[in-house]
Amino acid sequence: MGISSVGTLQAPLAEAQPFVGAEPLADRIETDVAGSALTPDGVRASYVSFSDPLPLSSGPRPAECDRLGYLRFRSLQGPDDPAEANSVFVTMPGYVEGAGAVEPMARNIVRTADLGGQHVEVWVLDRRSNCLEDHRGLLAAQATRDPNSAADYYTKGAPLDGATYAGERPATDTEFLRTVGLKQTLNDQFAVMRQLPPAYRKTQVMCGGHSLGGLTTGAFANWDFDGTPGHEQCAGYFVLDSRMDVTGADPLRLAGLVGDILPAGIAGTLQPANDLLPFLPATQPLFTSVASMLTAAHIAPDATSTILPGLPTDLITQAAARAVSARDYLDFALGQPDLHTRQFTNSAALGLLLDDNSMPLGYGRVSIGTFDTPVEAKSFPAPYGMPSQLIGIFGGNKFVSPMPASGRVGWTNYDRVPAVGARTIAGDTYTTPGSEVTDLGDFARAWANPVADGFEWYFPTRLLTEILAANTGDRNGDLAKLRYDVTPTSKVIYLDGGDSGFSGGLDSLGRTSVVTGTRVVAEGYNHLDVIAASWHQNKGGPEVISDSLIDFLNNQVLRSAVTE
Repeated sequence: MGISSVGTLQAPLAEAQPFVGAEPLADRIETDVAGSALTPDGVRASYVSFSDPLPLSSGPRPAECDRLGYLRFRSLQGPDDPAEANSVFVTMPGYVEGAGAVEPMARNIVRTADLGGQHVEVWVLDRRSNCLEDHRGLLAAQATRDPNSAADYYTKGAPLDGATYAGERPATDTEFLRTVGLKQTLNDQFAVMRQLPPAYRKTQVMCGGHSLGGLTTGAFANWDFDGTPGHEQCAGYFVLDSRMDVTGADPLRLAGLVGDILPAGIAGTLQPANDLLPFLPATQPLFTSVASMLTAAHIAPDATSTILPGLPTDLITQAAARAVSARDYLDFALGQPDLHTRQFTNSAALGLLLDDNSMPLGYGRVSIGTFDTPVEAKSFPAPYGMPSQLIGIFGGNKFVSPMPASGRVGWTNYDRVPAVGARTIAGDTYTTPGSEVTDLGDFARAWANPVADGFEWYFPTRLLTEILAANTGDRNGDLAKLRYDVTPTSKVIYLDGGDSGFSGGLDSLGRTSVVTGTRVVAEGYNHLDVIAASWHQNKGGPEVISDSLIDFLNNQVLRSAVTE
C-alpha cells in the first residue's frame, strides 16, 4: 500500500481482530477494497495490514514501511474466520509484481471452490517495498473516472490535493531496501501466516507463488525460522509458471555465458552493488506511465489515448516504446512508427505494450486479444515466429505491428477474436481464440488498483541476487537459514503456461524438482496469463489454473491430511 492508498479503502470490517487460536498481530486493520470488494462474482476483496517494524539495523525509513499488508479474497458466503475455511492459498507475487497482479486468479480460485461447495481464501502478499509507491494519480483516476488524471499527475506535473508528483523517492527513504533480501521477505511472509493456528497451517494452507515467487516459495519451504521449519507451515505448494528450485544453476547462463568462475559466496559478493542500487534505478517514469495506461484502458477503453503520444522522454521509457512498436531494427533506430502522431485507443495502447503478439519480453506477456486494424509481421527484436530463447525471455510468439496509415488503431478483446484466427496481411495466422485467455478490462482494473496495484515500483535488488545465489548453492550469511531440502518430497503442483517458455527455461538451467510433483500445462497461456486468465474461456470448460488448483487441494492435500 503506497502513499494515500488508504483513500480507496472503506471503513474497517467488524471482524478485524486477531483470530481464535492464532498469534495476535499488532494494530491489525482490515478494510474492504472500494471498487472491487463486492462484485457480481460473489468474491469479497479486502486489504489487511498490521504493524511489523523492521529491525533497527535496517536504518531510517518512512513510517508506512513498518507495516505489512496483503490482499484477502474470500467468498461472500464463507466464514469470517479464515481458519474455518477449507484452505488458505498464501501467494507470493513475481518479479516486480504487486499484489494486484494476482487478483484475477485469486477470484477464480474462490469461485471454483464455491462451485464445489467449499470455501477457500486467497491471500496475496504485498511486499514491503510497495510502501514507497505514490498512488495519488491512481486514486484520482478511480475517484473522477477521468482516464487522463493519473498521467496528468505522474507525467505532466498536475497537482492533486496540493501535492505534485516528486518522482523517485529520495535515498533517505529507500536505503532500507538494501536490507530487504530473501531473509526479510520470508520473515514477512511468516508474519502474515502466523494469523493462522499452527495445526491449520500444517494441514490446510497452500503456499505458492508466480515467477520469482515460485523460487521464493521453495526457499520458504527449506528455511529455518529460528528452529521452526518452513515446510511445517504449509500442507502443499503451488508454483505458477516457475519452479521451486534450480539446483546447480549458474546465473551466468542467464546471459548465455558458461563457466565455473563464480565465487562461493555470490550473495555477499554482490551486496555492495545492492547497497549502491537498492532498487531498480530510473524505472519510475516507465512504471507510472504503464500504470496510467492501465487506468485509462480500464476507465475509457475505446477513447483515443493521449498518454501514448505524451510518454516521458527518459531513455528507459522511450526504449520500451520503441521495442513494442518497431517493425524491424531500422524502425527501432529511427523511432518509427511515430507514436506522437499515430492514434491508438486506450485499450490498443495497452495491447501494444503487453499483448503476447507485441511485447518482446516473455515475462511481460499476456494474451488479451489483438489489434482491429491490418497488421504485418515484425522482425524486431526477434525474427517472426522464432522459438523461445534465454529462459523464455525472447521469442516464442509471432509478433505483429499495425500497418502504417491504417487509421486509428483499436482493439479486439480476447473473446472477440475470429474463430478462424487473426492473420497478417501476408495471410499467416498469428493468433487464435484458443490462445487468447485474458480479458483486457479485468486485467487493467486489477493492475491499476490504487490499494495494491500490479507493479512493484521499488523492487529490492537484494531479493533477486539472493534468490539467484541460493540456487547456485550459496549458504553463506543469511542464506545459512536454508537448512532443509524438502522440495523433492513435498506435495507440489506446477502450473506452466503453454505459450510461455519461462518454466521450461528454468529446467534447462539445472536440476529442478518438477519431475517429482504434479505438472499441468495451460495451453495458450503466456507468463502473465497464469495469474490473469479470465473466468470465461474461449475453449469452454473451466479455467484451467483455478480448476487444477482446487482439484489438487482436494485430492492431494486435504485428502492426504485426513489419512495421515
